[in-house]
Formats: sequence, C-alpha cells, structure tokens
Amino acid sequence: MRIENWNNMDFSTYLDKVYGCWLGKCICGSIGAPLEGCKQLFDYRFDPAFWKIARPNDDLELQILWLNVLEAVGLDLDSDDLAQAFLDNVPYNPGEYAYFKRNFRRGIHPPVSGTYNNHFYHEGMGCCIRAEIWACLAAGDPELAGRICRLDGRLDHSAESVYSESFIAAMEAAAFVESDLDRLIDAGLTAIPADSKLARLVADTRRFCREESDWRIVHERILRGYGHPDCTNMFENIGITLAALLMSGGDIEEATLIALNSGFDTDCTCGIAGAILGIVMGAEQLQKTYGMSDTGFVTNFDVHRSSDRIQVLASDIARLTLEAERFWNRALRITGAPPEVEAFRLPVRSRELRFETEYDGPPALTAGGKAECALLICNLSGEAISGRLALKAMKELALEYRPECTIPAGGSARIPIRVRHLHPDRITDALTVEAEFRGTRYVFGFAAATPWRAYGPYWGNFSTVPQVDLEGGRYQDFVSTHGFPNHSTAIRNYHLNMRAGLDIAAPDEAALVAGTTDSPPHALIQALDDLIPVDGAFGFQGPAVFYLVSEFATKEAMTITISIGRSCPLVFFLDGKEMARADFETCRTPENINLNAFDLPAGRHRAVFKIARQGEQVKLSINYKTGFRPGERIDAHIVGLEFFN
Repeated sequence: MRIENWNNMDFSTYLDKVYGCWLGKCICGSIGAPLEGCKQLFDYRFDPAFWKIARPNDDLELQILWLNVLEAVGLDLDSDDLAQAFLDNVPYNPGEYAYFKRNFRRGIHPPVSGTYNNHFYHEGMGCCIRAEIWACLAAGDPELAGRICRLDGRLDHSAESVYSESFIAAMEAAAFVESDLDRLIDAGLTAIPADSKLARLVADTRRFCREESDWRIVHERILRGYGHPDCTNMFENIGITLAALLMSGGDIEEATLIALNSGFDTDCTCGIAGAILGIVMGAEQLQKTYGMSDTGFVTNFDVHRSSDRIQVLASDIARLTLEAERFWNRALRITGAPPEVEAFRLPVRSRELRFETEYDGPPALTAGGKAECALLICNLSGEAISGRLALKAMKELALEYRPECTIPAGGSARIPIRVRHLHPDRITDALTVEAEFRGTRYVFGFAAATPWRAYGPYWGNFSTVPQVDLEGGRYQDFVSTHGFPNHSTAIRNYHLNMRAGLDIAAPDEAALVAGTTDSPPHALIQALDDLIPVDGAFGFQGPAVFYLVSEFATKEAMTITISIGRSCPLVFFLDGKEMARADFETCRTPENINLNAFDLPAGRHRAVFKIARQGEQVKLSINYKTGFRPGERIDAHIVGLEFFN
C-alpha cells in the first residue's frame, strides 16, 4: 500500500516527525516501564511530571544497535548482521532473546534461530517494539516498512510475531503522511496475511472499540479472546495498544494513560502508541501542546552514540533517509535536505556471496544419529561463478555432500548435506560446520539432543483392600471414601483411575538419585530441545510417577542457575542433592522454577527428575544458564555441555 497524494515531503517536516517518533517512543515507553509485567488494571491519573521520566528500555536500545549496524554495514544488511550485533552487545537474556542467542551461538541462523526451541516466547512483544527505525527509513511507504523489518523480527520470533512488527512498522511509515487512525490501521493490515490470527485480533479490537464506550470493557473482551499467561505475549498487547489509540481519539496523553492502566507489557504498549502519535503530530506539536521535552535516553549498556539527546538520535536516523530513498526506491521523496544530509553516504558492502541454512526437521542431532540440511549459496555478483565447496566439521561429525558448484549470476545453489554423529555414547552441544566457497566462510550448526534415561511407571490405588473371601466377600466394602464425597465416587475412581504423588517411590529411589542403581532404564528419551517428551516414552496411560536421569559434563567450573518448566508435581536432584520441589499441578512455562545462582564444579554431573503425572499428559523442560562474558547477566542459556547416553 502506498499512500495516495503524497509524493514529496520537506526534510524539515520529515525530521520533525522522526523526532516526534522518538520523543513518543522514549518518553511514553519510560512512563510504562515501572509497571512492565503487571497483569492487572490500574487507575493512574496523568501527572505532567510523567513527561520527565527517563528509564532504560530494550525497546529503544536494540534499535540504536540497529542504527549502529546500518552505519557500519549499509542498507544491504541481512539478519546475520543484526544477530551478530545482538549477540556481541546485549548483556541481558529475557524470554525469546535467550533462545535466539543460544541458537545463534550454536550456528543456528535466522529464521530458525527464532523458532527452534522457542515454544513459549515466539509470539512475544520483543519483535514489534523494534519497528520504529524501519518505519523512519521507509517513511510514507508501508509496504516497504513491513518488508524490511522482517530481517529483524525473524531473529528471535516466529510468523505471527514477525507479522506484528510488519503491522506496526507499516502503520508508523504511513503515519508520516496520514493522520487518520483507521487509515493507519488499514495500512498496517496490508503488510500482514489477511487470514492471520493477528488480522483477526485487529478486526476484533476495532469492533470492540466501536461497540464499547469504556476501554476497560474493551480490555476485558481482548483478554477473553486473545489472553495469554505471558505478560509479554504479542496478541493481548497489540490489542491493548490499538485500544489505547482508538479509545483516546489520538490524544497522546490519554492513549498513554489507557495503555499504562491496562497493565501487561506496559513499556511496549505505551511506547508504540507514543511513537505512532509522535509521528502523526511531530515533535514541535508534542512540545507545544503537551509540554514534552527532550529528556535524553538512558540505556542498560553502552550503545556507542555521541550523545544521549533524543533530538540527536532523531537527526542521526533522519540523515539516512536519502540513502534509503535511493536504495529501496522508496515512494516518498524528501526534498530540501541540508547539504550535510545530501552528502551523507552509508558504506556499500562489496560481497560476492551470501549463505543460508535450511534444515530437514529440527536443527538437532542425537548421539550416534543422523540429520540432513542444505546450504544455500546466493551469488550476489553480476556473473556466473563456479567453485568447490569445502566443509570442515567438528571431529565427531561425518559429512556427505557434492562439493562442485556452479551458480548463475544473481542465482543460488542448494547443496544437500547429510550429517552423521560418530559417537553413540556421548554428544556435545553446539555441533558446528565451517563452510568455505571462493574465499567466503560461513559457520552453521546443530544443537545436541539431550538423552534421558527413564524409569517407571510407578503408581498407586486410592485404596488398598485385603484379600477377601472369594465365595462371599466384597472388596468394595474396604474401599476408603477418604477424599471423595461418597462411596460410589470412591469405587469408580478405584476402578477407572490411578493415583500418582511424590509419596510414591521406586523401590530403588535412593540409588537412582545417587547414581548407584544397577537397574537398566525402562526407556531412553531423546529430547530434541528443552522439552522432555515423557509421554511418548511409555505406552502406559494415566497418572504415574517417573524418574528421568541425565548425565552431563562441564569443561570448567562456572556459576549457573537452572530454570525448570513443569506442569506436574516434581522433585529435581543434582548430584544427589535435592535442588527443587513442587507439589501441585500448574500451567507449564519455561520458568516455573528458577534456582538461585550457585557454583558448579567442572566435571561430570547427574540430574534427576522425579515427576508425578497426575493427568493425561505432562510438560517438562530444563534449561541451564550462565553468563558468557563480563557484564552479562547469569541468564544466558549454556552452550557446550557434553551429554552421555
């Protein structure tokens, strides 16, 4: 979609809107930051002092990082450029960021880095909060904005969340030349599939806002249809953002209050609403009408800019506009740019090749197992090229592929690769392969599946009855009604169900925990990611207790923490010591249990779960975390553990 009747814009107007975008993003996002994650309604009244709040926010920091990449690489950047900058600079690892970083450290590139193992957070808000920089470069061209931002979104998210960044970027790009909120939403919709869940959310939220006069009722209806236990889930928060815009009538003060009082991911909802309305109004009107001022921006890490003034940041982004106009043939032309902007040039990267990896299934190998992938080599030059592909793998891998390759000008070659792991008894996480073709190198890789030795099932009855006289005795008379409302209910539960609790133990539980048992496992589970597929290991149905044993080694001592996701009661042991216990069922998240940081010595370790499946199925996961470099928080997923079958 291209906005009609807008072909040209004076640079001063464009810059004012870019500045308004970042004033709204920084200040409104800072207002929402203190309540980030609060899943409840509030009743704040606006205070002019709110406009003075300045807090660090990843919503801003990552986009400043993208600006650095653009200045270093140019507009011919790709997802790997952004991914490397993310990995090298960002010291925190919440949610989807941690899954992306772990995958990229393993050699798993975008888009798979955003989807593999990222079951819970793949539809988070961490994607659409990074839309503004792309919108500023694609001003007036929603289609372009929705397209280029996908290079960013696919680092750490899957389809619907990537759509959300396209949706917001397209809205914001349109806001440079259109002020009507409904037309802005229409522009956003052109950037996403009409049959997507996000498109349905947008349609429903618009309808709710037409039908209700109270934003609180709209909020209730959004959660009824799209609510999620994660406070950062994209669907509920995009709904809140749209409701804030529509129910406020475009008043940035009112929109910020609605988003703030709605709770959930408030820094994101406030920040996006503020950015959209900031573009529409421009910085001059924000300052004149609302009393906003340049608070400066605050960051959690050094973003390597010359100034912390929002106006300087806006100017640094705006000076890229003519380069973006030329490179992407943007619809909107900027006129009257000052000489320094006219003269500004981004680097032009000269490269012959670009690589991508395609996996046939999950990017994971089992000990002694096989996998298949394909290396896609893209010829960026203007002529056909030929050469010999060389792959150098870790010593525990064997590769089969055809090395000779010819690629037409502007075309690509797809090289199938068969990968075989050579050690059936052990496997090291992050199994990498270095590719070299015509002097260009590229590293790709696989995760290691975690072997779990499984024991079980162990279960009990709701009653224990004596041996009765077969000629006239009734065992039913001995079934206890304890815990049941009546004897009939107790009998039918005795017949139709089983009991599983942490009080039920294997005969050799102590030996299983200590690692001294002589009993062979009853099943071997290969967990292709953090989720442990317990239910598929046994044909036994219903409640039962199982034990799961994993042995792994670390090359050096480290300070770690452990996150456990669970739907069932469990006890977790590490090296014979009970580390965690939970006695009730719940909805599994990746972090139902977070252990305090502790020192783990180098060497071999034994992790044991005792779980009580009390329903039809169980969801269970484990994740070891540490900090990889000075200053990085101890919440980065560990890469490089060696696991033993």
